[in-house]
Amino acid sequence: AAVPDVKAALALYEQAGNIHGQALSYNGLGNTYFEISQWSDADGYYRQARAIFSQTGDVLRLAFTNNNLAEIARYQGRLADALAFYQEALRSLEQVGASLYMIGVLHMNLGATFVQRGEIDAAIEHLRTGEQKFTQLGTRDFLPELYRHFGAAALAGGRLAEAEARGRQALDLARELMMRGEEGTSLRVLGVVANAQGDTAHAARCLSQSIAILEELGDEYEAARSRLALVEVLLAQGQAGQAQLELGRCTAVFERLDAVVDLAAAGALRERLARPR
Repeated sequence: AAVPDVKAALALYEQAGNIHGQALSYNGLGNTYFEISQWSDADGYYRQARAIFSQTGDVLRLAFTNNNLAEIARYQGRLADALAFYQEALRSLEQVGASLYMIGVLHMNLGATFVQRGEIDAAIEHLRTGEQKFTQLGTRDFLPELYRHFGAAALAGGRLAEAEARGRQALDLARELMMRGEEGTSLRVLGVVANAQGDTAHAARCLSQSIAILEELGDEYEAARSRLALVEVLLAQGQAGQAQLELGRCTAVFERLDAVVDLAAAGALRERLARPR
């Protein structure tokens, strides 16, 4: 829903003193701002929703809101906060006997967070639990993302052949299910793997495709992450000028979103570019 519509609904709920409706509107505003990469606004609205769901004992919606807050924390690199929110959400869902679907999603998200923290054994354990839940349900909705996280875990562990196989698995299924966003992010995994294998030409092709898809979808953050990966490839190819240009473009996005982990990675690449060659 558009922001003005949700704000109008919120005003009506406030007039009527309908606290539950207010919480749903705050959560809806959070979702809307999250979709357009305005994370600090989204975070504020999710926290307002969370306070009401907590107060009214709406355990299920509280879990969803905690998951949303965790997503922002993970993207911004506040990984301890992300883990705390995801774990609280998981406890809530287990308490109310929620669907395997949501429990599977939370294990997958915990796995992704542990990958970012470099805790690969913990990551794989959660990813496998997520996979078990999705298999039990016979759902494929989240499998491209799950396979992509498995690929990232393998990459972090230096298992390049496995990372490539998982990235390819994610890409093929994303294309079959026509999930363009996942197609774009899976191409990034394959690009990073190809660069690690020394195939910079293939890496550049994967990453350029990834950026094109993600920008077409308006996913600024993921497009910027793919652009950052492309900077590594351009450096490996000795294209310092182009690397500088791409680095400036993705850094501007990370600064606006306060994505501290990505900013640190961009800073390290800037230092490499500044060294005399």
